[in-house]
Amino acid sequence: MKTNRHQLFLTISALVLTIPLTFIPACSTSQTPSTVTVTVTPSSTSTQSSTSTQPSTSTVTGNSLVNGEDIFLTGIDASGVHASAQGFAMMNRWFACADCHGIQGTGGTVYMMMAQYDVPNITWPMLTGPDYVPPYTTDAVKQAITQGIDQQGTSLDPFMPRWSMSAQDLSDLVSYLQTIK
Repeated sequence: MKTNRHQLFLTISALVLTIPLTFIPACSTSQTPSTVTVTVTPSSTSTQSSTSTQPSTSTVTGNSLVNGEDIFLTGIDASGVHASAQGFAMMNRWFACADCHGIQGTGGTVYMMMAQYDVPNITWPMLTGPDYVPPYTTDAVKQAITQGIDQQGTSLDPFMPRWSMSAQDLSDLVSYLQTIK
């Protein structure tokens, strides 16, 4: 029942985003916009990146995975709070991870705000596999989500929101990402 609710929500969200784009043609080039304004607010006082290859440990419960799935699909945690993404609101609707990366996390091409974006596959085998050198660790994924920095310390595309959420919600989200194969 909960999965059906998420699928309905995502279908309606896709329609809300697609209908205006039907009447406003997207850019015909594959170039990203020349100006993107993003306000980055660090989620902690430390700005050091972790270079450890040891995965961080946390206790994962069924409720944690459900919360992580809810955040991934809707951006809303178990208490009803929406993760904020420093200015990424459009048409009175906040986005969630699945809006760009897809409900299976496989990414692809996304057309939004009259531009085309190539969104990466964020399934756990892809993030931790040979396509990324070094592979992502749990801490590196958390850093990418909250600070927009990849596993090598390089800034991700400005189109990738820098999400603000509690430490528990972030852990729950990453635990859920680890289940996406």
